[in-house]
Parts: sequence; C-alpha cells; structure tokens
Amino acid sequence: MQRTNTTNTATFDLPLPEKATFVFKSSPPSSPNTIHITISPSGTWRMPYHWHPSETANTTVAACQRVTCLSGYLHVYVASGISSNYDELGFEGMTVNFAPGERISWDLSETGTDHQQVPPTAELVADHTLWRNYCGAILDKDIFPQLASTPTSLKVLFAFLDFLPLWRTKLLNLMLSIQLQAIFFTHDFHVYHGYIPVTWPWISQPFGGRPPAWAKRLQLQSMVLMARTVMMTAYYTGTLFLGMKGDYPEYTPPRNRRDDKK
Repeated sequence: MQRTNTTNTATFDLPLPEKATFVFKSSPPSSPNTIHITISPSGTWRMPYHWHPSETANTTVAACQRVTCLSGYLHVYVASGISSNYDELGFEGMTVNFAPGERISWDLSETGTDHQQVPPTAELVADHTLWRNYCGAILDKDIFPQLASTPTSLKVLFAFLDFLPLWRTKLLNLMLSIQLQAIFFTHDFHVYHGYIPVTWPWISQPFGGRPPAWAKRLQLQSMVLMARTVMMTAYYTGTLFLGMKGDYPEYTPPRNRRDDKK
C-alpha cells in the first residue's frame, strides 16, 4: 500500500482529536498562498508553539508568516526573549504578522459570547508544502502498518497488537508523533520542547527579581537546543529505522515541491 495521493486535494478534514479543517487557497505568483483553518470547539487543534530561525527567512517561504481572524475568536500568543510580547484575543478582521525568530502559537479562544456557535476560521499565510505534508500524515495515520515503506518488524508488531487495540492505538500515535516531528524538522519549523529554567533562582524570589542577561541567554539557548535535539532524533529515527520521510511528493502538487524550488 502507498500513501494517499492528495496532490489534487484542496480541503483536508482532520479527525478527532484535532478536529480542524484546512482549505488550501492557491494564489497568483505575485501573491502569497494562504490556508483557511477552521477550528472545531469539540477538537484539540492548536498551532504548535514554534518559531522559524531568522537565517531561513530569506531562502524559504516561511511556514507561518501571518494570521488573520476571519470569523469567531482566536487566542494569539507571540513571544521573543524569555517573555511574551503579544498575548491577545483575536477578533474578526484582526491580523498579526510574525517576524523571524518570534515564538508563535494560536488557537480557539475561550473568550467571547458566541465562540461555541461560530467556530473560528483563520487565514494563514504559509508554506503549503509543510501543511499539506502535515495534513496528509495525520490522515494516513491508520494505514501506516500497511504501507510498503513500513519495516517488516513493525508490521509484525502491529499484527500482534490487533489483539490489544489500546496498545495498537498508542503505537500508532507514537509513529504519527515521530512522523510529524520529521516533517517539522525538514521544513525548519522549530517546535517547543521545553527549556532549562536558568532564570528560576531570580524570578522565584518572594518579590520577584530581574535575571541577568547571561541567564536569559542561556535559557533561550537551552530551548533552541532541546527543540533541535528532539526533532533531529525523531527525524533520524523515522528516516533510518521506520521508513519515513520528512517530505512526501504524494501530498504536494509539483509546483509546491521543495525539489522544484532548488
């Protein structure tokens, strides 16, 4: 079995637990491509807390350039340094632009009287290749044990786990998690995986304290290092041992493929 060919698909309905709809909008060469993302209140989807290193900004289409709230309410979080510089409710018509290096996250807001009646829809200016791979991998999660690229040892393990459905589901979720990290790593989408709290001795004081610059710098460096370590480990584990890739031509129209841009 091969991965599902979605090169001609424009709308992706992600199932529970994410429960979100991605609609890919093609634009003329002079305009950036956009994605309309509708978040269901019954789902758990949120934009992963992430950043894009500034050194890639001039060489690739940023995976997340700006977001505009088209309907409903969004909660948008943007941070630089060790603290946030934007943590606001997004209402219809509001646009937030993201700069290289900023840490970004946004999701359905619990604020607003009608947020349950009007599922929020956001327009994201972004690299279609990343998000088409993201959607395709999620939708192909359940067929992973049958894929031709899946190692025989894993197929045998999944066959055994047919009698233990709970454990089979756990293993499928683990495989999807590794696959998504491999895709994020390939597309310079740096996902937050924690940090070493170097500034804790100062901010934990009874009346608060101001951490020195070197402590802030070390804490940020630890966050970058942890993210890169986790994502790199997932990428090489997936590509070397699990039959995965960080980018699939089955999910992306030829005009959007990374190889065609080189």
